[in-house]
Amino acid sequence: MADTLPIRCKCGTVRALADIRDHHARRAVCYCRDCRMFAYFLAQADKILDRHGGTEVVQMSQARLRFETGRERLACLRLTPRGLLRWYAACCDTPIGNVTANRHIPYLGLVHACLDYGATGATPESLLGPVDCRVHAHDPGVRQRFTDAHAAIPVGTLVRVASRVLGWRLRGDHRHSPFFDPVSGAPVVEPRVLSAEERAHLAAQIPTRAAGPSR
Repeated sequence: MADTLPIRCKCGTVRALADIRDHHARRAVCYCRDCRMFAYFLAQADKILDRHGGTEVVQMSQARLRFETGRERLACLRLTPRGLLRWYAACCDTPIGNVTANRHIPYLGLVHACLDYGATGATPESLLGPVDCRVHAHDPGVRQRFTDAHAAIPVGTLVRVASRVLGWRLRGDHRHSPFFDPVSGAPVVEPRVLSAEERAHLAAQIPTRAAGPSR
């Protein structure tokens, strides 16, 4: 089994490695409107969203991600002034991952579109196991299709994620994030915050019922 999972943007400029040795990385799918809005902002909805409008992410510690090339091409987006920091490769608009604006919380949700499973010769299931949870599935059709889909985040899932994040925090992972300056604590790239008009324009592109492209 591979110890690392390669990350590669569409054009190959940004490359990184995610350390998955201790099995703390978990797959999840989020169907929230903000994740869909991010996909439409990047004009990559057909690459990011599944046929139900979900975005698969790999939940892991930020300290387990190491950029090899192209870190200077990272860009950062906030859909709202208080939103998540959503990182992507500015060279080709490939999503990388989502983190909170609080540098002391070392959680990272790596967006599947940047994960180069092909380079490992393995499948997501063999490397990381099945999808751990499906959250913010407000469409009843999604909840009927997947028994593990929930309209909110289940308490059990919150406890599991919080426990892992606390362990990473106690281990000092927040001091080794590639997304925050270790001295100032500020994001390594100034986030772009969308205006209300920009958000409204993106929201208008999202189907009312999550019927994303098939894959």
